[in-house]
Amino acid sequence: MLNKPLMGTPIKVSAFATIMSYRRGTTCLFPNIGWDGAKTSIALAPLPVMGEGEEQLFFTERWLTKFIEILTGMLKIPPQNLRRRCGFWRGTHL
Repeated sequence: MLNKPLMGTPIKVSAFATIMSYRRGTTCLFPNIGWDGAKTSIALAPLPVMGEGEEQLFFTERWLTKFIEILTGMLKIPPQNLRRRCGFWRGTHL
């Protein structure tokens, strides 16, 4: 667990996603689900990818900084109720 401030409050964030992204060299996506008129929209914001020769510690810091930046931006907009009936993800199967 890594400690990071979110809007002035310290929070704990798991390093699992940063470790896997670093080891695999893949992009993680931050989903932001909201309303677009009467339809649901899903926006995917890419998080940083490891730079060539970049050390894991520096990558983790860069990744978490971007994660907190996206999360802060999402929390600053008015909330949207996506619950409706039984929750948004209830009928979703992967």
